[in-house]
Amino acid sequence: MTHSSPELHHVKALEPGGDSAARWGLFAGVAGVGVGMGMALTGAVVPGSCVAGAALLLFIAALLIRRKYGPPALVDGPPLPTGPDYVDAESRLPNTRYLTELLNREIARSVRYGDRSAIALFDVRPAGYQKPAEGEDTPSPSQYVAKCLLDSARSSDIVGRLDETHFIVVLSESDAEGADTFTERTRTKLGTVPFARTANGTGIYVRAWAGAARWEPSITTTSEYLQAANDVLERTRTGYESEQSWYRGERGD
Repeated sequence: MTHSSPELHHVKALEPGGDSAARWGLFAGVAGVGVGMGMALTGAVVPGSCVAGAALLLFIAALLIRRKYGPPALVDGPPLPTGPDYVDAESRLPNTRYLTELLNREIARSVRYGDRSAIALFDVRPAGYQKPAEGEDTPSPSQYVAKCLLDSARSSDIVGRLDETHFIVVLSESDAEGADTFTERTRTKLGTVPFARTANGTGIYVRAWAGAARWEPSITTTSEYLQAANDVLERTRTGYESEQSWYRGERGD
């Protein structure tokens, strides 16, 4: 998955109610096959076989419909704007302006279709780096962070940068548990290897804090969505720092 520029293409979404009908078709097909097999086992072989056969055809038809159209696309509507104004120059990820438009559409789509989506918010900063000389800037980890997030995300997810330290992954078709698992796994991955080295070869690492929020009907604006993820991030920040302090103490650093 690459995001050298935030160019997304319009994907036709299933008409309202169509995805729900496909889901019910799959459910009815499975249930019908079970009923038919049960009838056959109790002696009604011919009727049971007919019921099971019809249910199987219904299941296959519903599966083909869902496979053709899929759940509503992450971006529903005309193509999102592109160009330098919508790209973060340093990380080459979609910037805040782009992400605001994306999340506005995502919220509207979720309200319309009741789809599952979530966002993972990361606060990433260099850890324990001492500037070797006055006036020398701390190396930026933005490109390293972008690569880690892109490698961890799925092709249907969108990775972007909100500001100097905050990055976001918009997770399509994700429940709360999946979002939490992705967030924690990626947060850990960010701090495992150095993103740069000092003049004497010492590795420079990042420290990452993270929080995830699943879209809920009460969320109607981008700021509410981001705030929900940030609330989780801030609640877990103290725990991360306590754990890191304990680890440093155990190591005798």
